[in-house]
Amino acid sequence: MVDFPEDRCRIRVKAPPVEGAANAALVDFLAKLFGLPKKQVLLEQGAHGKQKVFLLVGIDPATAEGILSPFLPGAGKENG
Repeated sequence: MVDFPEDRCRIRVKAPPVEGAANAALVDFLAKLFGLPKKQVLLEQGAHGKQKVFLLVGIDPATAEGILSPFLPGAGKENG
Protein backbone atom coordinates (compact mmCIF):
# COMPACT_ATOMS: atom_id res chain seq x y z
CA MET A 1 0.00 0.00 0.00
CA VAL A 2 1.47 3.32 -0.99
CA ASP A 3 -0.71 6.07 0.51
CA PHE A 4 -4.16 7.57 1.02
CA PRO A 5 -4.57 10.76 -1.02
CA GLU A 6 -7.95 12.31 -0.16
CA ASP A 7 -10.70 9.69 -0.16
CA ARG A 8 -8.90 6.87 -1.95
CA CYS A 9 -6.12 4.39 -1.42
CA ARG A 10 -3.14 4.14 -3.74
CA ILE A 11 -1.78 0.62 -4.20
CA ARG A 12 1.02 -0.52 -6.49
CA VAL A 13 1.31 -4.07 -7.76
CA LYS A 14 4.11 -5.73 -9.69
CA ALA A 15 1.76 -7.46 -12.13
CA PRO A 16 1.54 -5.82 -15.54
CA PRO A 17 -1.72 -4.25 -16.69
CA VAL A 18 -2.07 -6.93 -19.35
CA GLU A 19 -4.97 -9.37 -19.68
CA GLY A 20 -6.28 -8.46 -16.22
CA ALA A 21 -3.12 -9.49 -14.35
CA ALA A 22 -2.92 -6.23 -12.36
CA ASN A 23 -6.62 -6.40 -11.48
CA ALA A 24 -6.21 -9.99 -10.31
CA ALA A 25 -3.22 -8.97 -8.19
CA LEU A 26 -5.29 -6.21 -6.59
CA VAL A 27 -8.14 -8.61 -5.85
CA ASP A 28 -5.67 -11.04 -4.28
CA PHE A 29 -4.08 -8.29 -2.17
CA LEU A 30 -7.40 -6.91 -0.96
CA ALA A 31 -8.77 -10.38 -0.19
CA LYS A 32 -5.73 -11.16 1.96
CA LEU A 33 -5.73 -7.74 3.64
CA PHE A 34 -9.39 -7.95 4.64
CA GLY A 35 -9.48 -11.71 5.24
CA LEU A 36 -12.07 -12.33 2.55
CA PRO A 37 -12.40 -14.98 -0.15
CA LYS A 38 -11.44 -13.56 -3.55
CA LYS A 39 -15.00 -14.04 -4.78
CA GLN A 40 -16.10 -11.41 -2.22
CA VAL A 41 -13.78 -8.74 -3.65
CA LEU A 42 -15.61 -7.34 -6.65
CA LEU A 43 -14.16 -4.87 -9.13
CA GLU A 44 -17.12 -2.52 -9.61
CA GLN A 45 -15.51 0.18 -11.77
CA GLY A 46 -12.24 0.76 -13.58
CA ALA A 47 -11.42 -2.62 -15.09
CA HIS A 48 -9.47 -0.87 -17.86
CA GLY A 49 -8.30 2.27 -16.06
CA LYS A 50 -5.96 3.31 -13.27
CA GLN A 51 -8.72 4.35 -10.87
CA LYS A 52 -10.77 1.44 -9.58
CA VAL A 53 -13.69 0.91 -7.25
CA PHE A 54 -13.92 -2.36 -5.35
CA LEU A 55 -16.89 -3.73 -3.40
CA LEU A 56 -15.89 -5.82 -0.39
CA VAL A 57 -18.80 -8.16 0.30
CA GLY A 58 -19.30 -9.27 3.88
CA ILE A 59 -17.29 -6.62 5.69
CA ASP A 60 -18.79 -3.59 7.42
CA PRO A 61 -17.24 -0.12 7.17
CA ALA A 62 -16.10 -0.06 10.81
CA THR A 63 -14.20 -3.34 10.41
CA ALA A 64 -12.66 -2.16 7.14
CA GLU A 65 -11.57 1.10 8.77
CA GLY A 66 -10.00 -0.83 11.64
CA ILE A 67 -8.00 -2.95 9.20
CA LEU A 68 -6.87 0.13 7.26
CA SER A 69 -6.15 2.32 10.29
CA PRO A 70 -2.43 1.37 10.56
CA PHE A 71 -1.97 2.65 6.99
CA LEU A 72 -3.87 5.94 7.43
CA PRO A 73 -2.01 9.25 7.63
CA GLY A 74 -0.91 9.90 11.19
CA ALA A 75 -1.11 6.24 12.21
CA GLY A 76 1.25 5.43 15.02
CA LYS A 77 1.57 9.06 16.06
CA GLU A 78 0.36 10.07 19.48
CA ASN A 79 -2.26 12.80 19.76
CA GLY A 80 -1.58 15.80 21.94
